[in-house]
Amino acid sequence: MPRRVATIFALCAILLAAAAAIAQGAVRFDREWAIAGGAGGEIGDVALSPDGATVYVADPGFGATGRILVYDATGRLKTTYEGATGIPIERPAGLGVDVAGNLFVFESDKNRVVVIGGGRTIINTYAPTGADAFDDLATGITVDSQGLLYVADTRASRISVFNTVGTVVRQIPLGGSFVTDVAVDAAGNVYALLIFGTAGCESKVQVYDTSGARTAEWMVTQGQTFICARFGIAVDPRTSDVLVSGQGGTQPGVRRFSRTGALLGTTLTGNATPGDALKATGLAVDAQGAVYVRDANLPRILRFADLPPAPNLAATIPSPQTITRGPSTLVAPGKVPLRSLRTSKCIRTLVVSGKPARVTVRIYSGIRSLRLFGEKTVRLRRAGRTVVCVLVPGRAKTFDARTRMRIAFGVVLGAGPVRNAPAPVPTSPTGPGTRPIKLVP
Repeated sequence: MPRRVATIFALCAILLAAAAAIAQGAVRFDREWAIAGGAGGEIGDVALSPDGATVYVADPGFGATGRILVYDATGRLKTTYEGATGIPIERPAGLGVDVAGNLFVFESDKNRVVVIGGGRTIINTYAPTGADAFDDLATGITVDSQGLLYVADTRASRISVFNTVGTVVRQIPLGGSFVTDVAVDAAGNVYALLIFGTAGCESKVQVYDTSGARTAEWMVTQGQTFICARFGIAVDPRTSDVLVSGQGGTQPGVRRFSRTGALLGTTLTGNATPGDALKATGLAVDAQGAVYVRDANLPRILRFADLPPAPNLAATIPSPQTITRGPSTLVAPGKVPLRSLRTSKCIRTLVVSGKPARVTVRIYSGIRSLRLFGEKTVRLRRAGRTVVCVLVPGRAKTFDARTRMRIAFGVVLGAGPVRNAPAPVPTSPTGPGTRPIKLVP
């Protein structure tokens, strides 16, 4: 056993390797951010730049005319598109981005699509008339890799396709049900989200190939768990899986389907905090499969992505042991090989917190008198978990198997700054809130 765990630091590298083995499409909650000044109940779309570095969020209910918020992928607000910033848009609803990075915006007050170029100016307008005119409830749009614009023409029950100069190149009739959103995959297959039934709470997806022939159809809403999926459809470019947002039922969120309609995995339901619910609307997926979704319940954006799995401490830390204090839990090794201390200078522990908190992990050493051996304070901005490396001093080389070590931790609720802030005071190293660490040859 000691040879297999010669260095705890090295063993935890297994976690990084495991991340590469995650099945495609299996994403979990990564982060969220609030929409400043926004309100719940909005059906605003989400779109991404080609490199995934910019996130566009439509906020049609803001102020007199609405706005578009422009974030980076971490949730930092970069700018807004609205009259106050020199871009005269009105009630932006559906969004799309072409391969050149131009932003397409459906203005629901004007029944037209405008294109905003890199210079923050409107460079094109799609405003068809006559039989091709947009329905005044149309909202969902998307743009394919050839620059073709697809519009979900709601009450006309069709997908209208436009070339780059604004001419209709084809229309896909959908059979009478209202269409609320549209997505296109890399092969040019078109996915239409349609609503029907009582209060429009039943939903289905219809799939059409490049010739306009319907190739698949399946129900999205099933029973009472996932209903009222009125807006939000996207295609994962890695897998061609189809993601659909749902706003109602006992388990709203984002569902994943195969191209033929088989339900895949579990519903993305929120930020993993007990009681958190996601009434998903606007939806976008980047080239790495990260999912960005707008919540109609709260003014926020949630991101789901491939992340390293939670540490399997039974495999990565010998004899794992747990200490609980309030909302936080510490899982630490029960045995540490001496050679690992001489090599890594690090004892790894897992901190889990049910609330935002600052957590200080301390290791004490000694037989008769106790002295601080090493400590680390971490900040958890939200409920979650993190692996902490508690550095140990150079004198660890002189320790032997007779040295006793104990680990303790303290918690201060609220994710305040670590620097220039009082460190949480851990439980007494001799009290019941500590655990021994046994050094072995």
